Amino acid sequence: MSQDLLTQIYNAFDPFEPLPAGAPAYVDCAEVRGDTNILVDLGHKLLRSDRMVCQLYAGHRGGGKSTELLRLKDHLEKKGCVVVYFAADEDDIDPEDVQYTEFLVVIKREWYKKESK
Repeated sequence: MSQDLLTQIYNAFDPFEPLPAGAPAYVDCAEVRGDTNILVDLGHKLLRSDRMVCQLYAGHRGGGKSTELLRLKDHLEKKGCVVVYFAADEDDIDPEDVQYTEFLVVIKREWYKKESK
C-alpha cells in the first residue's frame, strides 16, 4: 500500500471525533473486541431496572467508547428516555482530577440546554 493512500485513509477519519449513531462508516468490531453489544448489555440494564443504575463503560483511548455511547444514546432516546451526553474533556471538567459534584453541575447544565431547545 502506498504511503499516499495510507495518508489519505488516515486523514479521511478523525480518530478524536466519535461517529454519530447510524453513521455509514461505523464498523461493528464485536468479532475482535468481544461479543458484547452495548444496546443489549447496558441498554437493557438501564431500561429494565426499577432502581438507580450506575454503569462504567471503559476501554483504551480511541477504542470506540464514545461512538458506542452515542449509539446507546440514540437507542435510549428512541425508547423514550431523556439522555444527557457530553464529553468529559470539556474545559470545565479536568479528567485527571474530577469530583462527582462537578459532573452533577455539568449534567444539569447540559440537561437545561437540551430542554431549552
